[in-house]
Amino acid sequence: MDWCGVSILKKIFLIFFIFSLLLYSNEEAKILKLKIISALSHTVSQKSLPLVYLDEYDLHVKDTKRFGFILKKDCQEADIIFTNNASALPQECLDIDRHKLFTLSYKEYLQYESTAIGAFFWQKGRPNIILNRKLIQYYKLEIPKDYKKYIE
Repeated sequence: MDWCGVSILKKIFLIFFIFSLLLYSNEEAKILKLKIISALSHTVSQKSLPLVYLDEYDLHVKDTKRFGFILKKDCQEADIIFTNNASALPQECLDIDRHKLFTLSYKEYLQYESTAIGAFFWQKGRPNIILNRKLIQYYKLEIPKDYKKYIE
């Protein structure tokens, strides 16, 4: 059984191997995103287990406690909100006195700069973080030295 000089079994193995690599790299990217979300949540919260709303459903996992936060299904129950679409959130979730908002795109951050404490987004395959100086001062947050370089 030879097909184009390579056995069908070898082709099946190669396809399976490539597919496994793609799934593994996707899972690694998901874990990295969750670790960054956890780090940002702890940076802007005084809680040991911040309550986080995340509208990026592909990042939902059963046990977010291992990442150091609790995932909430309703943004109104969360301390910190990470969103791709702030305009779709109820107005109560944009209240800076009740919630700290992170956008998941730079464009969204520019649109909600007055209410978003920061942004976390991917650009050219790398994570980017922005922290809003005015809101950090408003909340009187002490930002760790490692994160000061992200303040604008």
